[in-house]
Amino acid sequence: MDYNYPDRVYWGDTHLHTSHSTDADLFDNMVGPQEAYRFAKGETVTSSTGVRTRLLRPLDSLVVSDHADNLGLSSMIVESNPELLKVEWGRKIHDLYKAGKLGQAYSMWGSMVTARKDPLADNVGLMRSM
Repeated sequence: MDYNYPDRVYWGDTHLHTSHSTDADLFDNMVGPQEAYRFAKGETVTSSTGVRTRLLRPLDSLVVSDHADNLGLSSMIVESNPELLKVEWGRKIHDLYKAGKLGQAYSMWGSMVTARKDPLADNVGLMRSM
């Protein structure tokens, strides 16, 4: 054939949030970046709901696009990090999450992000561990 245009289709995901992004984890996405890459390559992984799953056809590309805002916060909530629990805001969002009120926890976090306020910014030790 004599043509001058691309003729291959590539399949991928260009915007994937893993458990490292607070907004994903607050909705119980427990899949981390390593599992996401394994899944994209067609390997079997355990989903956030506990189901073993894999793609029938691996992706050609994957972009893990976790947020930098409060990176690591979700892990601290899940682990009941003692430093996080010393901060009133941290304790509140932790308690909402642990009570299964994920939407309320997300709204609480999202309202601070939207207002461009970081309720944990004054806690240097906590911010370093994030």
